[in-house]
Amino acid sequence: YSFFEGMFRRDIDRGMLEVESWGHLFCDLFCRSTTYRNCAYGCLFFIYRSSLPMKPRILLAESTTPDGAPMSLYEHDGAYSISFQGQELMHSKASASELLLGKLGVELARKEPKPRVMIGGLGLGFTLRTVLEGLGADAQVDVVELVPKVVEWNRVFLKDLNGTLLDDPRV
Repeated sequence: YSFFEGMFRRDIDRGMLEVESWGHLFCDLFCRSTTYRNCAYGCLFFIYRSSLPMKPRILLAESTTPDGAPMSLYEHDGAYSISFQGQELMHSKASASELLLGKLGVELARKEPKPRVMIGGLGLGFTLRTVLEGLGADAQVDVVELVPKVVEWNRVFLKDLNGTLLDDPRV
């Protein structure tokens, strides 16, 4: 932080950060911000975050797809993610599309006297949770999962995220 002391000073009265003019240039080069305020906050955030210890991203489990590609389950600060070949495939903090997909399926299935829904891929369980919440006791939900370990991950590691969805008698 001592290197940046000349660039930043705190305005105690306003509780705002002010940046010296040459600091603005530094921020533009490294933060690629278009506005002065965003640039200042971006650089302050970078300096502040770099001085704090980071919470670790914990590898909980690994598996492979039938064709041998690696899949991994991670936990970071109470959030979960599944990665495929090193790329994040899904994250528990970004589940809007999975929830919406479940709601759309429920809207169609509710019209049937004994609704039956098939979900392709269990993932983190968000679509299954939404479908179960939206259908009655007479429904049947079939979950088709290509990687058996994902089912195990939901039973072992993801109980806090979605409960015991797989134990529901409709599944």
